Amino acid sequence: MPRIAFSRRRTLPGGNIVKMIGVLLPGLLLVGLCAMQPASAQDVPPGTYLRSCGHAYLQGGTLIAACLRTDGSAQPTALPAVQYCLGDIGNMNGALTCNFPGALTPPPHYAPGNAPPPDG
Repeated sequence: MPRIAFSRRRTLPGGNIVKMIGVLLPGLLLVGLCAMQPASAQDVPPGTYLRSCGHAYLQGGTLIAACLRTDGSAQPTALPAVQYCLGDIGNMNGALTCNFPGALTPPPHYAPGNAPPPDG
């Protein structure tokens, strides 16, 4: 009677591909999770405002955030031409602030109803 040899290792067709995916997929997920940053920290300029402002993002050259006021309430605020800021970007009672070189000072952005009265 002829002897039939059986292999101890049995694999399904494409088994090596399945093993490779089983190893690579968790690795890729781990790399993706490590590379992710909170939205508030992605590509926004540094500054002390990050301690009291959240949901910060750039829209063109304007920095937009929700900053805490001294009474603890959050206020939406924007700082145009943020790329020209000199030194620290801060939060002054719910408004983003920074120093601009003389001629580049943009008009302030106030939340609705918070604009100061006109000079006169």
